[in-house]
Amino acid sequence: MPTIEFAHIDKSFGAVAALRDVTFSIAGGAAHAIVGENGAGKSTLLKTLAGDLHPDGGELRVDGSPVALTNARDALARGIGLVHQEMLAFPNLSVTANIFAGRELTRFGWLREPAMRARARELLARLQIPVTPDAMVGTLRSRTASFCRWRVRSRSTAARSRSMNPRRRSRRRRRIICFACSMT
Repeated sequence: MPTIEFAHIDKSFGAVAALRDVTFSIAGGAAHAIVGENGAGKSTLLKTLAGDLHPDGGELRVDGSPVALTNARDALARGIGLVHQEMLAFPNLSVTANIFAGRELTRFGWLREPAMRARARELLARLQIPVTPDAMVGTLRSRTASFCRWRVRSRSTAARSRSMNPRRRSRRRRRIICFACSMT
């Protein structure tokens, strides 16, 4: 049984049809490349899967069941994450702050900076990225910053998809991480 199914997905922005009757499935453990010209609908399709956009028509199924993803957190709770092709970085913040942007670790409303720094250090070591968690992203060489953002955001998306539901943490879960790129 396919893990993800797009069934007759439609999405328009005003008079412009970004997706028209998109139907295909992705089996668990399979890798698919979604490529095309600018404006072909790649990002729109993946944003639909990640809960960032809602289709105008059709049905999205996860593990055979229809789902209506309300937002990115809902998708993450189901093990689906999206690494955007235009990765936002905050040059005036540290590598740690960029990794946890929008998903900071808190306790009683206070940032858990030592815990975030420790997790960032572990992640950077595991990915063999020779950058300290306290380095300001704006001071990194452009290539290093791009590589760091891509690897860290993709891995941290996977980690968040595993940790969103603590009750299921002990069970092995399928993770779906989506990438899209433009043809130039």
